[in-house]
Parts: sequence; structure tokens; C-alpha cells
Amino acid sequence: MLQPLFALLSFSHATFTQEVILVIGVVITLLGTKFCWSAPRYRMSMEEHAKDGKITEEEARRKIDRQNWFGPLVILIGLALIGYALLK
Repeated sequence: MLQPLFALLSFSHATFTQEVILVIGVVITLLGTKFCWSAPRYRMSMEEHAKDGKITEEEARRKIDRQNWFGPLVILIGLALIGYALLK
């Protein structure tokens, strides 16, 4: 009686896992895209904070540099998850 249920769960388990990884990869890729698109606004904001004296110029530069590599890194992680899900 439970045998068909176990067969269904074991058959769809790998597919379900792939779908979850694929969805997470797409969400992470979209998040990275948002970071890349908002980078110019973030840069202007940090420059204004530095001009106003709220943060030092060095700290603003560090934050801008971090933002410049963080967006593309998040996109690459998302694409790696998508590739892993599709090749699995």
C-alpha cells in the first residue's frame, strides 16, 4: 500500500531538489542584478556622505569598491547554482 507512495517520493525527490536549487539560483541572480543596477546610486550616496563629513573618504572608497565587486559576485554564484541544477 505504501510502496507506490515511497516510489513517488523517491522519484520526485531529485527533481524537487533540482527545482529548488534552480529557483534559488534565479532569485540570487536577480538579487545580484539589482545590486549592479543600484551601484551608481550607492556610489553617489557614499560620495555625498563623504562630502558631508559623515564618513571619511577612505571609508567611502572601501564601500564603493565592495559594492563594485559584490554585485557581479552574487550574479556568478546565482549562475553557478543554475548551472549545477541544470547539469545535475
